[in-house]
Amino acid sequence: MVTRVWRDLQGNWIFLAISLSLTAWLCLGTHRLLAGCVLLLAIGRLIWTRCWVLIGLCGSLCLVLTLVCQGQQYPKQTSLPAAPTSIEILADSLKVNGDFLTFTARGQVNGRQVHLAGSYTLKSQAEQQFFQDNTQNLTATIVGTLTYPKASTNMGEFDTQQYYWQQQRISYQLNVTRLLKLKALNKPSLFDRIHELRRVVEQRLDALPTPLDVYAKGLVIGKFTGSTGFNEDLSTLGIIHLFSLSGLHVYVLLGAIFYVGAKLFIPKTYLEWFLLAVLPFYALLAGSGTGIKRAVGVAILAIVIAKSGLTLSRLDKLSLIFIIQLWGNPYLMFSLGGILCYLLAFALIFNRQVTVVRQQVMLTLASLPCVLYFQFEWHLLSLILNLIMIPFFEVIIMPLVFFNVLLGFLVPPVVDLSNQLLLLVDQGLHGVASISVFNVTFGKPPLIVVVILSVLSLALMNQLQKRCRQKILGVYLGLLGLTFLSIHIPLTGQVTLIDVGQGDSILITTPFLRRVYLIDTGGRITIPKQPWQQGTTRTTVAKVTLPFLKQQGIAHIDGVFISHQDADHLGDLAVLLKGIPVKRIFYGAGLRQNPQFAKKVQPFRKQLQLQPVLAGQTIVSPDLRFKVVHPFKAGMGSNEDSMALHGKIGGHNWLFTGDLGKAEELKISRRFQLQADFVKLGHHGSKTSSDPTFLKRLQPKLALISSGRNNRYGHPSPETLQTLQALKLPYLNTQTSGMITWTYGLFGYSRWRVFGL
Repeated sequence: MVTRVWRDLQGNWIFLAISLSLTAWLCLGTHRLLAGCVLLLAIGRLIWTRCWVLIGLCGSLCLVLTLVCQGQQYPKQTSLPAAPTSIEILADSLKVNGDFLTFTARGQVNGRQVHLAGSYTLKSQAEQQFFQDNTQNLTATIVGTLTYPKASTNMGEFDTQQYYWQQQRISYQLNVTRLLKLKALNKPSLFDRIHELRRVVEQRLDALPTPLDVYAKGLVIGKFTGSTGFNEDLSTLGIIHLFSLSGLHVYVLLGAIFYVGAKLFIPKTYLEWFLLAVLPFYALLAGSGTGIKRAVGVAILAIVIAKSGLTLSRLDKLSLIFIIQLWGNPYLMFSLGGILCYLLAFALIFNRQVTVVRQQVMLTLASLPCVLYFQFEWHLLSLILNLIMIPFFEVIIMPLVFFNVLLGFLVPPVVDLSNQLLLLVDQGLHGVASISVFNVTFGKPPLIVVVILSVLSLALMNQLQKRCRQKILGVYLGLLGLTFLSIHIPLTGQVTLIDVGQGDSILITTPFLRRVYLIDTGGRITIPKQPWQQGTTRTTVAKVTLPFLKQQGIAHIDGVFISHQDADHLGDLAVLLKGIPVKRIFYGAGLRQNPQFAKKVQPFRKQLQLQPVLAGQTIVSPDLRFKVVHPFKAGMGSNEDSMALHGKIGGHNWLFTGDLGKAEELKISRRFQLQADFVKLGHHGSKTSSDPTFLKRLQPKLALISSGRNNRYGHPSPETLQTLQALKLPYLNTQTSGMITWTYGLFGYSRWRVFGL
């Protein structure tokens, strides 16, 4: 009976894998109607096989997985429980960034042990050195508070809350204010010892020069912690999968072990028993990377199948490991890493007997829809780079890295030479990634398009569809092109208040031949620190604005309006100018003399047009017309010098006032006869702005406020909210609504949307 079932499942495990992944999507994901439709199609194809054993097993497993998924839903947010007073800090999770420490810990919350994402501001350089040198799991007595991890409040922004839950099952952030007692963990378990071993190995690898240490950590322990710029270069070029994402190095290591074993006349069966004992340990040591788990799992399964006398195709082995891994984490296919890990592995199996060039083309067509959905852009040279880098990585980089890790201490000159080679490779990759003409900002395609393109790419690989390949390829490229045009020649325009925290940044675009303008960039006020306290941080523009623009398919900005000098309005200007081409900057007359503004624009002076403005001037561009209503005279860029703009967008009047105070608002009211349907309130809703008389004369339908959550200024102030209430003027605030978008189009169409919190 068992033999017959096994025989019936031969060649059909892939159907189980597809059905179970779609079940997880239906239970845990968004766009459930689409998920349900795709699942029905998969079930229909399954029934077409008429393999009733397969159909029955698939139905049973899908039902059980549905029940499992019910326990994997993100917990509903209620009142926050009290923070634990004692926690266990995992050694390999410690990360010191200046005076900021982050870690993963275990602690008791509501009577059960959970994992927590912890953070702590280090109080001294000695404390910093302790955590940098520590290799043990720690028991800590602490004072702290629990919060929920930050959810995404902007389109295109990385969702920390979602990542923590889906990949680590962490639902609370622990903010430690005081460390009362710290000691080594008593009676550590086997898994605790592995955490400590990973930390020891990491510190040994940190002793290697950079970038050799980055490569070594990525390949040996699956901890790819290079510089942000290096990571972004690899991601942009589409070759980051060469590290632990793909598990490629596991196969190379296995091949090397069998090759050396054969040369030393070690029987293959001994090597197989050795690998069965060692590979699970290596999988734990190398961390939780999907690619490593997949590669190790397939290797173990292949050895077990061979020793049991059974047969199983490569496709069946991969499908079976996928099912096992999906069962362990139903969110497996909710990240780009998880999707590419298996998608590329399946594609390689389907394209084993074709030329290398054709194989890379098919891999590109298979991965492109998902890459665009998650990253919004694609590098035209990624195909060529993969053709070059994969053999270079296998033959040169990987053996070189492992030699330096194992034997480099015996021959220091080789370490230096290896590091110089890797440095040249990194510089070359950075140079290629920096050629913007090859980097296509596509935008985020609709999910249904991604699904259709993925199905078409699989159809291209189907050996039974040889006669139809040209037609399928034509449909694929046609749909891809139409999607690109729909994103880059949109039928609607928008006004979007980007949630940059305590600051301002407002995007304005027009329909069809899209024009793009940005009012302010946002930014943070930097507090001077001692050298040991200084770490690396990502700006709001890098984390929020640029990903949002890329998601919209925006590759350049026609104009940036800088209202005034404050850091929460122009602080990230230099990062924006470096990250995306900008044609022109408009600013209040006199701001050019401000050292802070001048310093930010000077490196980009040759590629920019700088245009000072004063009240009464009109800024005209196709489809948009702005009238400057402030400042009346040149100034250095204080709040009182803020640029204020009035314009008609989508048939409605808008007013943007920077950080203007009440006195300046009344001056505008006396000089200009303005009416505004929508007004962005001055100074984040401060009591120094939003004069009742001024607002009453504008007769707005809606007020907009851009302010940060838990900001130290108390914005928006109770006085301003009372003014709005007295005028019966409704308002939206990024503090409570996240990103706020007004979309407009043909025939008077308009719609308000908030990203939600």
